[in-house]
Amino acid sequence: MKVLERFPDHRTELVQRLVVDSEFRSLCQEYEDCAQALSRWSQVAESSPDRVTEYSELLEELEREIREALEPPS
Repeated sequence: MKVLERFPDHRTELVQRLVVDSEFRSLCQEYEDCAQALSRWSQVAESSPDRVTEYSELLEELEREIREALEPPS
């Protein structure tokens, strides 16, 4: 999974959360889908630069949400 590659320092916590937290699992699936779409659109970037920008921004937003979900409660 791309999310495990992106957050290698949180691998154990990620795997645990993926097993028990359906909301977190959905968030990670969205991240995976977005990363795949970005990869596909990047291959044809000349014809659709707006799509590449759109998916890049969405991927950053999803990364931020995942990072926040991994932070310990204050």
